[in-house]
Amino acid sequence: MTLSVLKFILSILIVFGSLNIIGQEIQNQPSLSSKKPNFSNPKLTYKIIESINGTWGYDILNEEKTMIHQASVPGKDGLEGFKTKEQSILVANAIIEKINKGIKPPSISLEEMKLLGAL
Repeated sequence: MTLSVLKFILSILIVFGSLNIIGQEIQNQPSLSSKKPNFSNPKLTYKIIESINGTWGYDILNEEKTMIHQASVPGKDGLEGFKTKEQSILVANAIIEKINKGIKPPSISLEEMKLLGAL
């Protein structure tokens, strides 16, 4: 296999692993859909992390426990993150908003990231 194929497979495994962790975390919590969205939920925060080649990712934290570790751009081939910290912050906030709205899994498309100005 070529290096690019291996990178693609690793990316897929990371994404599906993250989704599995998200699903487990959300299932163990009270239903968020029965509550009004609280976009200032102090329990949900993000931390911007350094990724490979000078790029940026994010962690979504619930009471300081990592719920989502996203070092690469979701849905995009490769292992590199966002070009700027600001792009990473935009997407992290969008994911927190989706969690607060009870959207399961709180995924984000390339189109949504473009609309946010993160790509």
